[in-house]
This record gives sequence, structure tokens and C-alpha cells, in this order.
Amino acid sequence: MSPTNNSRSLRVIIIAIAATIPLCIFPFILLASGGQGNSAIFPILFFCVPTALLVGGGLVWFGIRKYSHSRLGKPDILISKDELRVGESFSVQFAHTFANDITLEELVVQLVYRETATYQQGTNTRTVTYEDVIEEYELPAGDYRAGYMMAENYTMRIPPDGMHTLRVRRNRIQWFVRVKAGIPKLPDYVETFELTVIPELAHEEEF
Repeated sequence: MSPTNNSRSLRVIIIAIAATIPLCIFPFILLASGGQGNSAIFPILFFCVPTALLVGGGLVWFGIRKYSHSRLGKPDILISKDELRVGESFSVQFAHTFANDITLEELVVQLVYRETATYQQGTNTRTVTYEDVIEEYELPAGDYRAGYMMAENYTMRIPPDGMHTLRVRRNRIQWFVRVKAGIPKLPDYVETFELTVIPELAHEEEF
């Protein structure tokens, strides 16, 4: 099961590329101004400076986040079923070999329910996200040495009164297994694995 973080990284790259478009337009504005110093100041201020700050800030944030991920390394997550029924149990195997010496403030494996609603408010479109951690397993925080291996197996369950996966025009209901690690002075390492919950109730003996 592939993580959903790759799509987020792709969106960040696309936004960064789109933000450089004004820099491509700027030379033509400068030529149109005849290269006059005073007339070229305004295109520089209104196009280049904000764009440089936006792109630079985005790249710095993206780089720090990537560095945070490289410090921990990539955990291996194996989920027993790709498709689940409401109320059904499943197993999550967590295995990880630490890539570097690292201190963790927290390390958790979670089952997460997320509901996203988009609605119109006057001329504005608003999106509201509600998220609930249904189950959470904590692994020991503290200092880990490079090469240290850990392996855990957890049993999780979609609640019998839970909702199935839903994707319509203005509403989404999603389920995830999420791994979250708190690293001092760096952004949290977060990786999510989306589950598909079908609109079918598991048998009573499977609850």
C-alpha cells in the first residue's frame, strides 16, 4: 500500500514551478519598459521580490521537511487488507531500522478518520476538515542509535458504527493508518496510508 505523502510532495513542486512564472514574464516587462531604471523598479518590486520570497520560503520548508524524513529513515508498513468492511479488524505490521542516531519525542501508529466538507459562503468557497484518532499505539520515545531495529504488530478495527469511504463533489470521508514521529527542532515525520472502507457491515463474529 503506497503512502499518500508522495502526492503532497508533487503538489509542492508544481506550486513552486507555477510561482516562477512571473520571473519568466519579468524580462519581457523590463524590455517593454525600455530598460529605464526607474520604470523597471516597479516590475522588480511587484513581480520578482514577492515571487522570490514565495519560492524561496517554499523550497526552504520543503528542504527542512525532507531532511526531517531523512533523519528518521522510512518505516515499513504492511497492512493486511486493502479493502475493509465497516466493523472489520485488520493487522498493521510496523518495522523500522533507524538510519541515524536520533532522539524522538514521540513515535505513534494511528488509525485516523477524516471528514472533509466544502461549502459555499456567499462568493467564497470554504473547506472544513474534521479529524479523529480512533486508535493509537505509542512506541517508546527517547534516544535511538543508527542501525537499531524495531518491529511491532497491531490489530486495528474500523468501528462498527463508522462510516464507509465516501468521495462525492463536496464531501469526502477517508480512513488512514498514520505513522507520526516527533523530532526535536524539526518538523514531525508524518506518513499516511489510505484505507478503503466499503459500505458493507462485517459479520458479528468479526467485531
